[in-house]
Amino acid sequence: MADVSAGFKAAGELPTLLHLELMNRGLYAAARGEYNISTAMTEADINRAVDTSSAALHVLKPYVIEAYPALRVVSQR
Repeated sequence: MADVSAGFKAAGELPTLLHLELMNRGLYAAARGEYNISTAMTEADINRAVDTSSAALHVLKPYVIEAYPALRVVSQR
């Protein structure tokens, strides 16, 4: 992509779906795709954020495969 704006346009509704899935799981992330961690966070807080993000992406994976076949990565498992 030439710039961030073009990337967001190409991503379509995917960032919104990820944002909503994270919110449904209790993890706040800015709708524009911004995620922050803080030195005040414990290791457990960070692990929860990583696990929650992983679970949200797992839920969205079938949609991504169908709507964005170019993003499909062959699993190494």
